Amino acid sequence: METRQILQIVLAIIVLSIVGLGIFIFVSFGGSTQTTVVKEVIIDNSPKEKVNPYSIQGQAAVELVKVKKAVVPVQAAEDDKKKAKKKDEDVPTERVPVATLLEREDFIKNTLKLGNREKLGWQVQWWGETDYGEWFYLVTYAFKDAHIIVGPSWLVDLKQAKVVPKNVLARVAMDPTKSVEDDYYDKHKQVVSALASHRFESGLTLSGALLMHFENREESAEGDSILGWTIAHDRGTLFKAYFQWVEAGEPTYAEFEFDYQAKALKASNLQAADVMRIGEDFAKTERADIMPESYDPSAKPGKNWTGGAKKACASRKLRDQCKSMATMFGQREIVEALEWLLTAQASNSEAFKECKASRQCKWSSKPKDDSDDVYVVSYIYNLKDEESSKDSVEKSVAWEVALKSEKITPLDRISQAAWLAIHPRVE
Repeated sequence: METRQILQIVLAIIVLSIVGLGIFIFVSFGGSTQTTVVKEVIIDNSPKEKVNPYSIQGQAAVELVKVKKAVVPVQAAEDDKKKAKKKDEDVPTERVPVATLLEREDFIKNTLKLGNREKLGWQVQWWGETDYGEWFYLVTYAFKDAHIIVGPSWLVDLKQAKVVPKNVLARVAMDPTKSVEDDYYDKHKQVVSALASHRFESGLTLSGALLMHFENREESAEGDSILGWTIAHDRGTLFKAYFQWVEAGEPTYAEFEFDYQAKALKASNLQAADVMRIGEDFAKTERADIMPESYDPSAKPGKNWTGGAKKACASRKLRDQCKSMATMFGQREIVEALEWLLTAQASNSEAFKECKASRQCKWSSKPKDDSDDVYVVSYIYNLKDEESSKDSVEKSVAWEVALKSEKITPLDRISQAAWLAIHPRVE
């Protein structure tokens, strides 16, 4: 083989080696720019949370209530309403949407009796997780009474597009012409009276237990206040009763369930259970009697004072003073609640009788400064604890009594609790 051919072969091998090396370098260092083929695809088979289609239809439930027609007196005929009543004639009526009726301030104030409550408007709650079914909603036209929501409520069946009043206010909102005929309409006073006079086995009343509850608590701090009873018809014969107060700046309440027909009372939260426990654990004993010996509460008004007090109270000097005390004595439920409080604080019934006989436990009435009509009526007591070495401290419970209007205003925490224990907040 010639030298020329050998050189050509060697040159070809060198060229091929260089090309092969170049391809190797490109594949090794430039491969990241190539498309990667995924041979296996991983699919997320975890179950997705399903949204119940009924759970997002709250607004539809509200609209069903809003368009319901209520039977109301024709506004143009309001001036003739009294004339029609005198002649035993029917007052003309018209049908208006519930939403329209609930925007009328006079209806809210005079018929629903919620005029002095904060209006919150429409609220809706899905009842899909209840026994009713996934297509049910609770719709409320809400008002705020201190820290409790009240107002007409309807149960809405979206499946059948059906609206049913749940409470008495909802029935009134749909037909106010028949509101006075409803057995549970405007029964705040009656319910509170039944609650306050509820007696435990010992004879102690619920109002007395409430008084003890607040007396046994630590001294009231700044910002604390007692707000009183809020009454709301719930359904059927049942009412919800909330005794509200503010403690350390935090609103709280004792919630009770009250059966209006059976007159049955049940605690619905921890605070109510605490009050009920006071009544249930209270030992049966003779109740303290704080009424003056010279006052007969069973006599006719104006003839209650007896003995020497009768002549003294007839005098011009003491007449108003005696009248102010008699006005306070007329609040029999308040007096009894106070009697139970003092019964609990006295070591025994004889100890209280001795306190009363020694004039350490007594009523007092004094004119309020710069007022001829208002008196400050107080019950002053200084019960000695024989088991304690500490000196006893005189305490008092006081109210302002206006003679002309007979308006009574509590002046301290215990007198306020006693007053609010027997009166609803609507008064």
